[in-house]
This record gives sequence, structure tokens and C-alpha cells, in this order.
Amino acid sequence: MTLKLSLETYEMTYGQLIDFADIARASGVDRNAPVEQVEDPQVPNIVERFELDVVQVPTSNVIIDASTAADYARALASIIHNEGDARAELETLREIYEALTSRI
Repeated sequence: MTLKLSLETYEMTYGQLIDFADIARASGVDRNAPVEQVEDPQVPNIVERFELDVVQVPTSNVIIDASTAADYARALASIIHNEGDARAELETLREIYEALTSRI
């Protein structure tokens, strides 16, 4: 499935332009892919927005609730306390792995 990444040019900031490029880069878009310049239908020859087709849009944040994060921190503390021996925490490590891989 192809998604369309779009950036309106009206009052566009430099940061928004960089974010647009960063999302495109993280999505694996070819550097030579054309960026469509969509004109304003009301005002000829004025670019209203940039558009780019992307296959996937990456997420930049993985959100874990505080309770789950505390459980993960306890498991990591146990592993550290046991000098890297993680066998007692394998169940929690599997949960961490599943939670993270399902969100990226």
C-alpha cells in the first residue's frame, strides 16, 4: 500500500521541511524520487504543497505505560544485580521483546 506524504507550503517552517525529508528518508524513499509540487487551484503557478509517495511511514516513538515500564525496569535491575544472568527474567524479557517488536 502506498501512502502520500504531504507538506503544505503556506507558512511552512524550515523544521517542517526537515521533518518531511527525515520521514521520507526513514521510509526508504529513493533520493531520486520525484516530489510532486501541487499548485494552488485558486492561484496559478503558486505551489500549495509538496507530496511524495511512500510505502511505509516510520514511527519515531514507542509508548509504554508507566506500570509496564516499571516492570521492565525491575527485570533489568534483577539482571544487573545478577551480573548479567537473565535466566530468572526470561519471561519478562520475552514480554519486552514482544511489546517492542509489535510497535516498530
